[in-house]
Amino acid sequence: MGESYKARCKKCKRTFQVNIGGGFFFHLLHCDKCGRERSISLTDVDASIKKEHNDIPIHDDKYDKLIEEYVGTCKCGGKFSFEAPPRCPRCRSDRYERIGGTITLYD
Repeated sequence: MGESYKARCKKCKRTFQVNIGGGFFFHLLHCDKCGRERSISLTDVDASIKKEHNDIPIHDDKYDKLIEEYVGTCKCGGKFSFEAPPRCPRCRSDRYERIGGTITLYD
C-alpha cells in the first residue's frame, strides 16, 4: 500500500507532494537522478514478464529488477528504481520533512 503526503525540502524550502509505494494495481518507481515518478500497471508488466519467462515463478529480487528494466530510463538520463527516493522537484534534494496535512493511503 502506498502513501502520499506533503513535504518541505530541507535544502530549498519548497513544499511538494511525496508519493511512495505502489498499490494493488500498480508499481510506483522514482528516477534515481531527478526523482520523477513513474507508475506502471501490474497487468501490463506482469503479462510482459510472464510471457518473456514462460510463466516460470520469479524470485522477488529478480522480479523488481525485471520491472525496473521494463520501465526503462527517465528523460533526464537516470534510471527508474524501487530504491530511488522521492526528490524535491526544484533542487532535486532527497532531504525533506513531512509537514502538516493528512497522510493518504492508497491501493
